[in-house]
Amino acid sequence: MKWWPTLRKKPVRHRTRHVEFCPVVFKHGDNTYSAFLIDLSAEGAKLRAPVSEGGSHITANEEITMDIKTPYGTSSCKGKVLWGEEHKDGYRWGVQLTEVPKDESDPIQLLINSPLG
Repeated sequence: MKWWPTLRKKPVRHRTRHVEFCPVVFKHGDNTYSAFLIDLSAEGAKLRAPVSEGGSHITANEEITMDIKTPYGTSSCKGKVLWGEEHKDGYRWGVQLTEVPKDESDPIQLLINSPLG
């Protein structure tokens, strides 16, 4: 009798980095906001901004440009807001990354591919 579970194919999961120490400056229209990354993966990011930054008018399907300061340097990318939530301590947005530097030595790529985190 087998005591271990039947082997099955492990589902593919894309690694997500919990990187709340990375500041982000993003542009939405003519406005600029300061936020922090909560999560980062090759497909998207989650941002957190304090109430003082505003942002309640940022809604789904809007494009933003982000400058992300990582431990490897600062890099820019673009994304589309997929969702937004208001919390007691500020706002959170889920962003699908639409334009990310492809160079493996780019700070965003280095953070996504980092063995740490």
